[in-house]
Amino acid sequence: MPKTFVGILIMTKIKLSADGPEELVALLQRRGKINTENGDGFKWQSFAGLCEVTSYGKAEIGETPDQALKREMTEELGPKAAEIILASDPKKLYEKTEPDNDQIHIWTAFCDKDILKDIRLDISTGGVEIVLEKDLPALKYASFADKGLAEKHLDNLVVFETPIEAIQKAFELYK
Repeated sequence: MPKTFVGILIMTKIKLSADGPEELVALLQRRGKINTENGDGFKWQSFAGLCEVTSYGKAEIGETPDQALKREMTEELGPKAAEIILASDPKKLYEKTEPDNDQIHIWTAFCDKDILKDIRLDISTGGVEIVLEKDLPALKYASFADKGLAEKHLDNLVVFETPIEAIQKAFELYK
């Protein structure tokens, strides 16, 4: 049975140095080493170390992509951050049907830098990576088919399931 995956890429402007200007950045979530979202307690996370859009996950049976996005953001980033993101007028960034008929839906939203204070992360998250547009050529791309890629590139930014071109599109939207 085909699955539906949803995510959102948060864009914001922050100062990267005390005396520098605010710069447009993408907030990627790095996958942690431990997965807490299973009924058997802790287990090792698949694709640990890879980066995803700010919030990414799978729709539950009967959920629309919009409903799944709201639930995933609330679970992964916290209810306050999800509320702020939804109020910021998210835009569809990327949509794809995989050869196995799985669907991927990615939105983007521009939020005030204070969103960084409201995002709540747990142990299954490896943290937030701040990416500038000039960093995009150095990013690598990985899909579900790329088993073992994370272990080889833990020191690099490897984007999982969202093409780098989609992240570039978000930079263009909010320039």
